[in-house]
Amino acid sequence: IMVPCRVAPDAFAVAVAGLAALGCRGASVTTPHKAAALAVATSVSARAARIGAANCLRFVDPAPGASAADRNAPVILADNTDAPGLVAALGLHWQRPMRGVRVAILGAGGAAAAAEVGLSDAGAEVTVVARTPSKVRWDADRSVRVCAWQPSAIESLFADTELVIDATSSALLAADEQAMVDRLPLRALPSTAVVMSMTYHRASRLMIAARERGLVTLDGGEMLVQQAVCALRWWLGLEPDAAAMRAALAAS
Repeated sequence: IMVPCRVAPDAFAVAVAGLAALGCRGASVTTPHKAAALAVATSVSARAARIGAANCLRFVDPAPGASAADRNAPVILADNTDAPGLVAALGLHWQRPMRGVRVAILGAGGAAAAAEVGLSDAGAEVTVVARTPSKVRWDADRSVRVCAWQPSAIESLFADTELVIDATSSALLAADEQAMVDRLPLRALPSTAVVMSMTYHRASRLMIAARERGLVTLDGGEMLVQQAVCALRWWLGLEPDAAAMRAALAAS
């Protein structure tokens, strides 16, 4: 059973400790708590550490022989399933590995970091388009390609791009949404390009504009399903029914 919980940022650590104390298997974490999820963890996966954010926590029993103090403290594991979830969702669309696919990711937050790390690991050629390039500082062991949010630079990048992923929060903020779309030279994209939004609750203005341009669009629904599949495998050691999850999402 999964139960949604609304938690204030300053109460996040207390809420996580409470869930662990109640015997929950774990927690799925969303904005704005993904960085905080990393901070409260006892152990962090290499992937989550590279991204700098976690969307999935798992609570496990202390190791045998732990001290009395350690036996009373929750052991909290952190991972990021957004990255493999996105890659799996795109793989279903492309019907081939993502190696060599030229991708432009819009944004420089945790969602963009997960997308960049996941797709780069899958062999895609990824460039991050950022209003503030200095914010692109995840995965310190390698160089991340960055394009400044300037019309001429984006137009040049888009001319050779196969996939655009909107990893910004603009679709959640109506006042910002049209302004972002107006600054994007969608006309520069090849006619075969795909535009994806990580949101799934409605068609964003970017998606609508891309469709009007005749481009294929994808929402974040399948990514949501696939990251949940990864999380449930990790929590329960079972193979989830992805088809049932898609049906439930479609009916919601």
